Amino acid sequence: MFKSSLFIIPARKGSKGLPGKNTKMLGEKPLIQYSLDFARQFTSDENICITTNDVDVLNIVNKMGYKEKFIRNEVLCNDTATSADVIKNAIQFYNKSYKTVILLQPTSPFRNFKDFESGLEKIKNCDLVVGVKEAKSNPYFNLFEENEKGSLKISKGNGEFTRRQDIPKVFEINGSMYIFKYQIACSYTNFNEINSINFIEMDEKHSIDIDTILDWQKAEFYLNK
Repeated sequence: MFKSSLFIIPARKGSKGLPGKNTKMLGEKPLIQYSLDFARQFTSDENICITTNDVDVLNIVNKMGYKEKFIRNEVLCNDTATSADVIKNAIQFYNKSYKTVILLQPTSPFRNFKDFESGLEKIKNCDLVVGVKEAKSNPYFNLFEENEKGSLKISKGNGEFTRRQDIPKVFEINGSMYIFKYQIACSYTNFNEINSINFIEMDEKHSIDIDTILDWQKAEFYLNK
């Protein structure tokens, strides 16, 4: 059991892309349950923080035996609140010195132990570990910027790459898991302030981040498959 880790599951009410998604049934379980079930594989509920202002979310997790510790302040539920604000709010409430803080977004239902284990190993030598997937668009190849003449120029490099298989690999954060050193999470504001960030590369299924109905349909496809 990971008694030295605080697991944070942020589930505020008011999604604009897919209203009510955290409580929507994906297969036989509401979406929020996937992240709670995953966290419970590694620790007890005393180290799991579901930070929410959504009564429907609370009703669901209460039926699963989870008793909420606090209701998220509405100030941290508007569109200007950041993940950093939510993380620090949870840390302050729990007021305990952990070794790591693990953020699990409920919109990423598919995770596996192997990736998580890899992240725990990597956090020993860095400040933050994030889940990523290989980006389909690449600044060396098919991403462009406007130059001073109003024309397009390749975003990075000098246009020396003409074949996709030759370009440097680039990644995008998939939102599946963030593993922070505790002291880093306590002062976290944005990625630019963190000195060393490592990553866990995941496949398409484990990189799903549900924000729209199309994302939801993709998740259903993988679940049925």
